[in-house]
Amino acid sequence: AMLTTKEQRLASGIYALSQVIAERINKWENKNKDYYPFIPNYSDDLLEAFEIAKKHVLRKRKPYFLDIGCGIGNIMLTAEAFGFEPYGIDYDQAILAMNPYDETGRHKGKLVYSGWKKEDALQFHGYKQFDIVYMYCPIKDDLLQRKLELKVERALKVGTIYICFRKRGSWLERDKRFKRLDQNLPIWKKVLK
Repeated sequence: AMLTTKEQRLASGIYALSQVIAERINKWENKNKDYYPFIPNYSDDLLEAFEIAKKHVLRKRKPYFLDIGCGIGNIMLTAEAFGFEPYGIDYDQAILAMNPYDETGRHKGKLVYSGWKKEDALQFHGYKQFDIVYMYCPIKDDLLQRKLELKVERALKVGTIYICFRKRGSWLERDKRFKRLDQNLPIWKKVLK
């Protein structure tokens, strides 16, 4: 599927911005060694996954999109360009300060759940309200990341599209609750409770 000219310009602009921010982040020391510092990531795979999600989502209204580990909001901005209603959670308050969607929800009426402690992503109980959930392996610790993946996967409602780049667990390939939507991309749809 082809991106519109507007979507291409937005994606290019976000990528350029993310490179500038990456330089700033390289100077910043991550004090919590359990979590990855925000590293802007953009690829054709992400855009293709969003196109697939757009085709498979079951909502007539704008689909609610959650970015787990949203950082500066670059993925949220891309989600908005694709017609999704973006939300995000992140552990790192300093990085969230650069996110255009502030924690009070004042910017464009969106709410970013922010300033949570590392355990709170595991304790967050709102995953089932989203139509599309995106995660790019925010936790370094293998067991904690797998625990987060399992929690999210259990909590998703039937019909939710789940995009999980750098997924640690391989159990979804055998899990009958999920249907893989693309052979080469880490994108699934929850089909059974």
